[in-house]
Parts: sequence; C-alpha cells; structure tokens
Amino acid sequence: MSQAGQAEAFTDDRLLDGRVLLRQPARGFRAGSDAVFLAAAVAARSGESVVDIGSAHGPAALCLAWRCPEVTVTGLDRQADLIALAKDNADRNRWSDRVRFVCSDLAHALALGPFDHAMTNPPYRRVGNRSPDRAREAARHEGELALADWIDRSAALIRPGGSLTVIFTAARASELIAAMQRHLGDLLVRELWSRRAGPAELVIVRGLCGGASELRRAPAFIVHRDDQRFTEEAEDILRGGAALSLAAPLGPS
Repeated sequence: MSQAGQAEAFTDDRLLDGRVLLRQPARGFRAGSDAVFLAAAVAARSGESVVDIGSAHGPAALCLAWRCPEVTVTGLDRQADLIALAKDNADRNRWSDRVRFVCSDLAHALALGPFDHAMTNPPYRRVGNRSPDRAREAARHEGELALADWIDRSAALIRPGGSLTVIFTAARASELIAAMQRHLGDLLVRELWSRRAGPAELVIVRGLCGGASELRRAPAFIVHRDDQRFTEEAEDILRGGAALSLAAPLGPS
C-alpha cells in the first residue's frame, strides 16, 4: 500500500477531550462512547491489574490507563492487525510500560492471568446476517462463542474477589445477567438511556468473583439532555475521564 493509501486507512483521533491519542481504522470497527463508559465503570485501584477482553485497537484499555495511572492493563484480542495498532496506540500515549496488548483468543488466555479485574464488550448480535467487514463482524457478531461461553471464559481470568465489568446491548440484559450469575455475585446493574424518556440502549453489569447472590440496580444513567447535548454526568465521563458509579442501589430486584 502506498503512503497515501496508508494515511487513508486510518484516522488519528482523541478521546477524553484530547487526553488519549487513538489511531483507528478509517472504516470498519471504530471506537464509540461505549468503550469510554466501560472503562469508566471498572473499579480498579492502585497497583491492580485489569484485562480488556476483545480490546480491538485499545480505546477502553487506554481510557482506563489514563483514569487509573497506577493500574496495569492487558488488552486481549484475536485480530493481529488490531493488536498491532493497539500497541502503536500505547506507544503514542507513552504507556507501553504498563499497557500491553496480546494477540490471543479466550480459549488460550488463562495463562495470562489471573487478573484483579476484567472488562469486556462482547459481540452483541447473535449469528445471522453477516457484515462484509471482518473487524466489524468480529466485534458485533457472536462467533464460535455464544454470550454465556464468553462470560464463562472471561470470569475464569479473574482472581477470587476480583470483578468482571460488562457493557452490552440492553435488549439482551436478562441473558447477560443470567450468564454472569453462574460465576459471579454482588451484581450491580445500571442501564444507559440515550434520553430521559428512554428506552435503555446499553446496560453495564459488574459482578464479583465469590460474591453473594444479591443483585442491585442503580438509577438509569441519562446520556443526553432533551436538546441532545450531553448531560453533565456524561460530560464528566466522556470528556473529563470521571468514573461511572454503579454503586447507588435502589435495592434488591
């Protein structure tokens, strides 16, 4: 490919109001706000380790690295071209000493752990109509792993007492919760609504390895005001790099 063609194949973007540099494919799978929200919901503390499962070119991993400067992050993806791009992004942000990316699938990832926390945005569409774009297909459609299998293997990567945080389509929230309850307890659930009138578009669920069976739901997180601008809470996360709280329970459900 010519230098001009290479330039057209990627765009140089920024997340968190310019704090995170992100080179990404010009076509196919591109980072959205879901990666930022996922990273914001991980309850990582200084000195802990986090694995980003299905990391692609690194948007969630890099956002978490910025918010938690004393946490080590491992990105995991089976697409070698995206892992190469993710490594380049870690270099661009000068975080290669604590952010690494590994080309592997979940079936062969156990040797990399255990980790204190895991985060993931699983493919949310069941096998059906296929996208001609390979990266988009891998990111959005289940392959040989159904959702329950994806959660099973993700939970196996965290140590006792560690957490798994998942962002997923709200249309399959009950399926996600059931899959997580097979291995995790103390589940915290928060829906993301595009507008106050709803409906929910995404859901974030976090569970603890070895936690109790209780499930709690926080009030819905509203992303946009009626005038389509971001709410103040969304601005704090998407541009300011703030954490997204899941710990405002309404009570068991």
